[in-house]
Amino acid sequence: MKEMTKEVTSKDEQFEQQVKASLDADVEALDADTRKRLAGIRLQTLKAQALNAQTNNKVSLFSWLNINNFLPAGALVLASLFAVFLVFNPQNQEALPLQNDQVAVFELLDNTEELDAITDADFYVWLDENLNQDLEEDADTAS
Repeated sequence: MKEMTKEVTSKDEQFEQQVKASLDADVEALDADTRKRLAGIRLQTLKAQALNAQTNNKVSLFSWLNINNFLPAGALVLASLFAVFLVFNPQNQEALPLQNDQVAVFELLDNTEELDAITDADFYVWLDENLNQDLEEDADTAS
């Protein structure tokens, strides 16, 4: 494995040396006027880069008021509002009376002493009568 990496590294180094030699030969083949223009352009670019670095180092008083700073907070607020609207949806409030009946059934299942009542067929007849009476009372109060 080490031999392969050494071989690849030596091939990479050979390729790098060939590229450098080719580029150096191309630079030497340039005439003096082109070299002067390239050097001038390089100097202008370096000066502009240094000037930009100096202006970027100055911290303004309101630099923190960038919109990119508020995007994550805005997304969090939006997601929180969406979750609140899903949980406290007024259309979802109609299902609450069923929850009381479900709690009563779970309380019956939780109490092992009352499991005999659950296995008795008369219990289901009594439960059905009581539920029907409750539904009739709710219908009477609603109208």
